[in-house]
Amino acid sequence: MRKFLVVNMNYMGDALLTTPALAALRRAHPDAQIDTVVGAGAAAQVLESNPDLDNIIARTARGSWGRCSQIYRLLREGRYTDAIILPPLPAYAAAAFFARTPARIGQADRGMNRFLTDRRPTRAVHMADAMLDTMPIAPDARPERRRLWVTVGRDEMEAAERLLSEAGVDLSRPLLAVNVGATRPQKRWFAESFAAALDSLGDVPCVLVGSGEHDAAVAAEVLRCVRRARPVSLVGRTNVKQLAAVLSRCDVLLSADSGPMHLATAVGTPTVALFGSTDPAATGPYDGVSRVLYKSLPCAPCGNHPTCGGRFDCMRAITPDEVAFAVRALLRERRPALAAVLPMAVLARPQVRLYDRVGEQHAAPLREPSEAAKTDIRRILIATKFRFIGDTLLAIPIFRAARAQWPHAHIALLTGKNARLLLQNNPYLDEIIEFDPYKKEKGPRAYLRLVRRLRRGHFDLCLALNRSFHSALTPWLGGARVRAGFKSEGRGPLLNRRVDYDREKSEIACYFDVLRAVAPDAPVNPALELWVSDAERQSATARLRAALGEDFSRLRLIGIQPGASLPGKRWPPERFASVADALVDDDAWARLVVVGGPDEAEAARTMLDCCAPETRARAVDFAGAFDLRGSLAVVSRLRLFVGNDTAVMHSAVALGVPTVALFGPTNPRKWGNYGPCHRVLESPDGTMGALEADRVIAAARELWRATTPVEDCGPVKHRV
Repeated sequence: MRKFLVVNMNYMGDALLTTPALAALRRAHPDAQIDTVVGAGAAAQVLESNPDLDNIIARTARGSWGRCSQIYRLLREGRYTDAIILPPLPAYAAAAFFARTPARIGQADRGMNRFLTDRRPTRAVHMADAMLDTMPIAPDARPERRRLWVTVGRDEMEAAERLLSEAGVDLSRPLLAVNVGATRPQKRWFAESFAAALDSLGDVPCVLVGSGEHDAAVAAEVLRCVRRARPVSLVGRTNVKQLAAVLSRCDVLLSADSGPMHLATAVGTPTVALFGSTDPAATGPYDGVSRVLYKSLPCAPCGNHPTCGGRFDCMRAITPDEVAFAVRALLRERRPALAAVLPMAVLARPQVRLYDRVGEQHAAPLREPSEAAKTDIRRILIATKFRFIGDTLLAIPIFRAARAQWPHAHIALLTGKNARLLLQNNPYLDEIIEFDPYKKEKGPRAYLRLVRRLRRGHFDLCLALNRSFHSALTPWLGGARVRAGFKSEGRGPLLNRRVDYDREKSEIACYFDVLRAVAPDAPVNPALELWVSDAERQSATARLRAALGEDFSRLRLIGIQPGASLPGKRWPPERFASVADALVDDDAWARLVVVGGPDEAEAARTMLDCCAPETRARAVDFAGAFDLRGSLAVVSRLRLFVGNDTAVMHSAVALGVPTVALFGPTNPRKWGNYGPCHRVLESPDGTMGALEADRVIAAARELWRATTPVEDCGPVKHRV
C-alpha cells in the first residue's frame, strides 16, 4: 500500500487552498494512506475530519531547521513511500531527500529539482490550481468542480446558532459578517473604514468576527466609531470550526485577504474581498461568485516587503462607499437566487436554487424549506448498477436534481467500470468510485476495502438506485446516515427511506421516487445529457472525413448499431441491412456509419455483408474502432440512429440525436425514450424476430424526412 505524506502549509487559508488537491489525490489513490503535516493551530484545526486524510500531524517545531527536522523524522519513522512537498521550499524537499523517501514530488523549477524524483510543472496562477498541478494524478482524476472543503459538525452548528441567538441576531434577515483582521499589517483594512462602510449599510444586520488580541482591539474601535450601524461582536468567541459554522449562516462576508475569507468560500458564503499587498489572482476567493476590490497600485503586490513606509496606500485607496456598494450588490444577487442552498445554513432560508440545464438557473417561488433542506446533508453517495453502463446513464437526471437540491454538497457516484469515461466533463459529480465485483475486485476482501472507503467518506445520504440486496447492504455497512432506496429484494430493513418499485413505470421516474423520499419537492426533469468536448468532436470529424472521402460538410450520417450486450436483445442483422438499404437509397447524401463495441464487430460485418453493394460503398464500419469517448463523439455527429435497447442508444438520445429504438424482451415503457424526435418500437410477442423491417423503415423515414433540426429535439420525455 502506498503511504503519502503531504507537507502542507503553515496558515489556515493556505491549508484550505490545498483541499481540492487533497481531494484529487484521494480520488486517484482511494486505498492509499494519506497523511499531512501542517502548521499547528488554525491550519491543523481546519483540516480536522477531512474525509480525504487519514492522519493530520501538527507542525510543532519552530524555525526552518526545526520544521525540516520534524519532516525528516516523520518520513523516516513513518516509512512513507511518497512525499509531496506543497510549499515551494527547497529545505523541505531536501529533508525528504535525506530521509531517502522513494518518491519525492513537488513543483518544478522552484529550486527543488535536485531533491525531487517527480518534478511537476505548473503554469497555474491561483495557488489552489498550482497545488492541484503538484499532485501525482492523471488528468482524468482532476475534479471538474473544484471547491474548498471544511467539515463542520452538528456541535459547531449548534454553538454558532446559540452565539448568534444570544447576540440578538435575526436570522430571517440578510446577515453580513465582517472579518476585521489579517495576518500582516499590510493586508488589513482600517477600523474607521470598516465603521464608515457599516454606517452606509446601517439597515443590514452585521456580526464582527476574528480572533486574537489585535482583532479584538480593532473590533472595539469599530464599535466605538460606528454612528448608525449596530454590529455585534463575536471576535475571540469562536474556534475555527465554530467560525465556519457562523460564516455558513451569513449571506456575505466582508474581509481582507485572510484565512476567514477562504473559510467563507469553503462553506459557500460569497465574499467582498479587499486586496492590496497580495495578488487576488493568486490567492483570491476560489468560487467565481465573490467580488474583489483591488487597486493594483504601481507598488502592488508587495507581499511581505511593503515600500510605503507603513502608510499601506493600497488598502487606504479602497473607500468605504465602494465597499458598501459591493456588499449591497452581492446581497441583492445572493438573497433571491442563492438563499437556502448552503448545506449548513438552511434553517431560515425559504428559497431554493434550481438548475434545469447546464448553465441555466432560476429561483423557485418562495416556499417552506423541504425536508431535504432541513436535513444537514453535506456528503451524498449515489449508487447505481455495477454491470450495465446504460443504467448509469439513466441516472444522470438524478445527478442533476441532486446537485440542484444540494448545490454545495460533495456528491459521489458508486458504480461499475467505464462510468468515469462515460461521465467525463459532467458538472454534477465531485467523485466517481468505480467498483468491479465481477472481475477485478471480486471477493470479500475487495468488498471490505470498498466498505472501509465509504466509511472514510462519512456520507450523510445514500441514494441506492440499484435493486440488489448489496446496494442496500453496502451503504448500511458504509455508515451512510440516510439511506433511500427500493424496499424490494429484502432490502427494507437496511434502508430508512423506502419506496415501492413499479415495474411498469419509467426507470428514471422510479429513480426520482428514491430522490423524493428524501426531497419531496425536488423538481422532476427526466432529460438525459452527455458531454462531448470540442476536441473529441473534431477528432471524430477527422476520422469520418478520412473514411468517407467526400465533401463531408454536405453528408448526412445514419448510425446503426446491430449488436447488443445480450443475444435476446439483438434484431437480426439482415433486417438492419434492409433498413440501411432503404435509407441510403432514399437520399443521395446519406452515408451509413456502423457503430458498436469490439464484441459487436462480427454482427456489424454480418449486417454489411447482407447490405446491397451500393449501400456498402457508402458505409463505414466503426464497430470496435473507438474507445467509449470516441464512440460518443461519432454518435454526436449523426443525423439519425437506429439500434437495439443498448447504452449506445441511450447515449444517442442524451446527445440529441433522433433515435429509432427496437425493443423485444425488455419493457419499452420502462427503458424507452419518448419525444418528438424519437420512436420506440416494441415487438408484438417479446422476441426481436417478430419485429418487422417495414415498421422500422417507416419510423426511420419519418424521422429522417422531418424538418426539425437535430439541435431542436428538446428534452426527452419518459412515460410514467
